[in-house]
Amino acid sequence: MSKFTQSFDEWIDNPEFGFYINDNWNIEENTDGGVGLLKLLSPWDVILKYVLVQDEQGRFPYSTVLLSAIKKSGKTVMAACVTAWYAECAPGGSEIFICANSEEQSVRLIFKDLKFHFEQRGGSRILKDKIILKNGTLIQVLTKNYTSNAGGRHALVIFDELWGATSTADYRRFDEMTPIPTIPHSLQLITSYAGFYGESNLLHDVYLRSVDDDEANGEGGQGTLIPELAPYPCYENGDAYFAYWDHEPRMPWQTQKYYDKQLQTLRPSAYIRLHENRWVTSNETFIPMEWWKTAVDNFTQVCHNIQEVADRPISDPQQADLWRSHPYVDNPLYLAIDTGMKHDCTAIIGVTTDAELGKVIMMVHKIWTPVEGEILDLESTIEPYIKELSGLFNIVDITCDPSQMLQLMTKFRGMGLPVSEFTQSEGGMISASQNLYDLLHDKNLWAYESAELETHLKNSIAQHTSRGFRIVKDKSNRRIARKKVDAAIALAMAAYKAVLDIDFTGGEVIRIEDPFSSRQAVPRPKDFKEEDIPWELRD
Repeated sequence: MSKFTQSFDEWIDNPEFGFYINDNWNIEENTDGGVGLLKLLSPWDVILKYVLVQDEQGRFPYSTVLLSAIKKSGKTVMAACVTAWYAECAPGGSEIFICANSEEQSVRLIFKDLKFHFEQRGGSRILKDKIILKNGTLIQVLTKNYTSNAGGRHALVIFDELWGATSTADYRRFDEMTPIPTIPHSLQLITSYAGFYGESNLLHDVYLRSVDDDEANGEGGQGTLIPELAPYPCYENGDAYFAYWDHEPRMPWQTQKYYDKQLQTLRPSAYIRLHENRWVTSNETFIPMEWWKTAVDNFTQVCHNIQEVADRPISDPQQADLWRSHPYVDNPLYLAIDTGMKHDCTAIIGVTTDAELGKVIMMVHKIWTPVEGEILDLESTIEPYIKELSGLFNIVDITCDPSQMLQLMTKFRGMGLPVSEFTQSEGGMISASQNLYDLLHDKNLWAYESAELETHLKNSIAQHTSRGFRIVKDKSNRRIARKKVDAAIALAMAAYKAVLDIDFTGGEVIRIEDPFSSRQAVPRPKDFKEEDIPWELRD
């Protein structure tokens, strides 16, 4: 028997059943109402009650349901709500699987809501990655190791944020978890907002199969609009696909104030994808060049203010190894090196920080461009320049990718210089790229004018990934691929290391005497040498 003990309509509106959440919305007061039973708002009440109706054989109108709306529309909560109803009302012993981009995401989002609901209900075994109900129904988080469920009898499968499913394992898992024809009530539920053209192909395929050609902008949408669900944009393709694909804010908490703030914070393409639910390309210009001009103008103004107070002649602010009266010349210097010995440039960027003002200040840079076909000699270029800088500044960190210059890093360490590793993997460069973007966006980076560095920033592309964006070179054609971005990458690395170490001023230092201290200052021995102690403790 495939009929459920209660329809979704009966279950969600029954005060003895329904779905428990810990941040329910108070419709009357338009505020967070705390713990309580979920009250479905439009359009969710209309849509879910439309697609979760069974026929006499227990079948649903569609085998695949795609729910796609803008960020903060409640998609994840709806997925958890449907899962709870299915688990409580479907035939006992049903198997339900939650699939997401990572196990962490599944547990943190949908599974967290389910755990809270079944804790309130009581009577279920709640484990780290599964919930077992009294009726024998199993709710299980499924990782990308899809083979662990090969041949299983899944009744309901949830795919959350399918836009991020881009690997071969994601595709194979999706194929393995399609609805099973021998289970009449077998259902596949997908929640996601739009993804990236050329990357989120799995979601894009379901999208084109579900929506009509007007929504797909002539790309070949195969579905048709459902008039009876107007004004909500809902589509169907036979009994195989249903899609609710919306671009409008419909929840009471999606206010104009919220979107104004998001517009100031997010990159344009990120805003369009998250808050308009529209497909975007994965690459775009890293920053508006007006931000770089602002960074230069702000530092120029600071230097002219210093000139007025200190009566020091300043023509145009320039890098500190040429301008010895630079106002930050004695500050700790963070260096980053990005090398490209044959085809790309090699760039060194040095920055420092002003903890009181919360600013990162660009101090020095050097770029070497190899002659076509020749390999750059690092020992005759980078090494002497680093030695020169070490005699001029208080270098506290030299960071670089060990895969690019391991031998030179070892040599620098032997010279007593502070060297750290920065692997230019996706994770490291995403953090550094986002940090540089934020510094420029918030006007917290000061820089001197440099045409070559500005060119590298102009050439930089922000590549979007499931974890964030990173600075890359545009490789769309051979001519563009020859443009250099190495100085922009080095600047991102240096600024990131500087921000990690920044020591914000906490106010006046309060000294407390220790009455139990008996330590006395010990004079240095006559044969004492600075190189005998770690570089961090030298004068």
